[in-house]
Amino acid sequence: MIAYAGEMYIGDVNVFRKMTQAETLTTFMTFPVEETITAITNFQDTFNIYVKIGVPLLPRDGKQYIASIGATAPTYVTMWNKLPIL
Repeated sequence: MIAYAGEMYIGDVNVFRKMTQAETLTTFMTFPVEETITAITNFQDTFNIYVKIGVPLLPRDGKQYIASIGATAPTYVTMWNKLPIL
């Protein structure tokens, strides 16, 4: 969870959600089912969303999405093979 401009952004398994001050919860972005959000950071007007890919007990890949505050899709994606985001 991260707060930005009076709103809260929440990573819920593979869904990135936004809660407004009026306590309205909306879906900001949805990622593939096999991806799990592990961390969210914010710098200036962009979010860095880190996910791990795969099933437990197997080698996993990691992925980073960069998305602007008002966007509904990521603007940049980086993938790390066999390097999970913890």
